[in-house]
Amino acid sequence: MKKLMTIALAAVFATSAFAQNPDALKQIKKCKVYADAKALVQANESSMTAAENAQAYNKLVDLSYGPASDALSTIQTNQAMAQMGGEAKPVDMKAFYANAYQALSDALVCDKYDVQPNDKGKVAPKFRKANADRLANLRLQIVNGGQEAQNNEDKVTAQKYYGAYAETGVSDLFKDVIAAQAKNNPNGIGDEYLSEVARVAAYLAFQNKDLDASARYTDVMMQDPEKEKEGLQLKMYFMQQNLNTHEDSVRCLNQLKELYAKYPQNNDVFSQLAQTYGNLGMTAEQSKVIEDRLQTNPDTYVAWALKGQNDMNAKKYDQAISEFQKASECTVDDPKQKALVLFYIGYCYQAQAADIEKYDDQIALVKKAVPYLEQAKEIDPNRELANWGYTLYNCYYNVYGENDAKTQALKAELGY
Repeated sequence: MKKLMTIALAAVFATSAFAQNPDALKQIKKCKVYADAKALVQANESSMTAAENAQAYNKLVDLSYGPASDALSTIQTNQAMAQMGGEAKPVDMKAFYANAYQALSDALVCDKYDVQPNDKGKVAPKFRKANADRLANLRLQIVNGGQEAQNNEDKVTAQKYYGAYAETGVSDLFKDVIAAQAKNNPNGIGDEYLSEVARVAAYLAFQNKDLDASARYTDVMMQDPEKEKEGLQLKMYFMQQNLNTHEDSVRCLNQLKELYAKYPQNNDVFSQLAQTYGNLGMTAEQSKVIEDRLQTNPDTYVAWALKGQNDMNAKKYDQAISEFQKASECTVDDPKQKALVLFYIGYCYQAQAADIEKYDDQIALVKKAVPYLEQAKEIDPNRELANWGYTLYNCYYNVYGENDAKTQALKAELGY
């Protein structure tokens, strides 16, 4: 008896796993109005199989594509007529862009269901190629919709349209179309607008406080090798905005950890991760990530600079000076970064001098500070990164005296 019950239960689960709702699909296919079909799909989606949902969403694509295609034909005819001095037919551009957007959005969902294995475990998409071919022109038009919305200061709609272009550009639905375009492009680029549209979409999403979307669009940007660095920096910038609570900071930290796992050699990601650990008071975690970095990349400027800052703040000046010197020997993108650690070395010597009582020993340390501060001044004369001004003046004052020409010249330069 127990065995028969087990078999009966298995049969129930099997029936549930392959539940079908052919009546709902028939009703959906009979619809002639998009809103009616959409309501039926939403009401019955959970009870239909993947194959049924693929057909249902393809019906939604049909209902949006029809009027969008008709409008596009009219637009193209109008353009031709304009060259011949003919009269243009009116087109509801707002409706055109809305239909194009809806067709693209529903096509992505259709494709999601279309590629799911059937009851025999086989994947045989029925709608992908046809949808990709017929919707390719609408992808380009949706960018115009984004520009029009942006011109009208409708940031929400602009983000929606630009975002649709970006997300369809990296979808499986359009990958073959874009690959074919790449073959015909001398530069081998299938979608030359993708990364730039994704960048604009990311900014708009951030302005609209849609942080998840801004992250998705920067990910699209980063798929372009020429935009990867800019996209990564933009992604980190967005992460670090609006950190109003501890939970926000922890969320940012976790995102940076994920990025660092993906880009372990990137100095910018490492720098932000290490500094975020410090900002959250997670000193042990910060020290570990710095030490790990120096084990694998001993010439990392940021690692030595942060290590030096920590020791400087802890008044471990000898260690800090050594670490700043190692940082100054590393290759940097901006020379002013070298000026910063040279300034820190000078500051450490001056701080050491302030902690001892014997005058001659104080002056000896201050004299050691001077050449480092002067180098910092030479590299970063406008103090954009290294604020050497007061420290160098103080050293000149103590080493050369208040009335010395060097002291007076620096005083005048600094406006003291």
